[in-house]
Amino acid sequence: MPDGCDSMTLDRFLRTYNNIPLAERNLPIFVLEGEPISWKLARTEIEKDTDLGKKIQAKLEKEGFI
Repeated sequence: MPDGCDSMTLDRFLRTYNNIPLAERNLPIFVLEGEPISWKLARTEIEKDTDLGKKIQAKLEKEGFI
């Protein structure tokens, strides 16, 4: 588990991610710093515990996605 993501947050994210149809995981869900963010990119960045992943996670939580 990534250091920057607690297990409850990661579980909430993965539950949401796993309920999204495969084709929709590639579609943008929001724009962050001028770049479109898809569910697939969000998963990669959050699991790798990158700085971008932390920003994505915060945005997903703020917007009520997870």
